[in-house]
Amino acid sequence: MRAKDLMGFGPVGRNGPVKLLPCPFCYGPVFLHHGHNDLAFITCGQRDDGSDGCGAVVSFRPNLKGSAAAEAWNKRPNV
Repeated sequence: MRAKDLMGFGPVGRNGPVKLLPCPFCYGPVFLHHGHNDLAFITCGQRDDGSDGCGAVVSFRPNLKGSAAAEAWNKRPNV
């Protein structure tokens, strides 16, 4: 799969890929990444119209990985 195909989805859970809520700042699509020491972070990526998202980056505690990081992202309150 290409990176664009994974836009807006987190890790594969029991029922397939976890759908991630959009960026709370610009409502653009987000990507879940794992970096150094398997640290999970979410970045705001490119929108469907080809424009860049806002570039926000959110990282999670090292003990939140995979579907746990996706669930934490999706639990945020609506403001």
